[in-house]
Amino acid sequence: MIPKKPRQTSQDYLKWIRSQPSVVSGKTPCEAAHLHSRGAWGSDYSAIPLTHEEHQEFHRRGQDALEYKFCTSLWHNAWKLVVKYFTEENNGEF
Repeated sequence: MIPKKPRQTSQDYLKWIRSQPSVVSGKTPCEAAHLHSRGAWGSDYSAIPLTHEEHQEFHRRGQDALEYKFCTSLWHNAWKLVVKYFTEENNGEF
């Protein structure tokens, strides 16, 4: 049996994500919306800030619909946030 990789978790990162404005509307307050399900061993570093309403729409309509509606790439935004967190907000510490 192949062991599962440990899921990357970070309560500090999720707290920071919730303090950021929504990646699609710029509104606050936000929730941490995981692009890759935590139940499927998705990393906390795949989370993006969305308002409650946007987060609900994400689950109802899906990622593609939200990206089309707001003309953005959610994965690209997730990557930019990880880079910002580790370079600007966290003094480059992993």
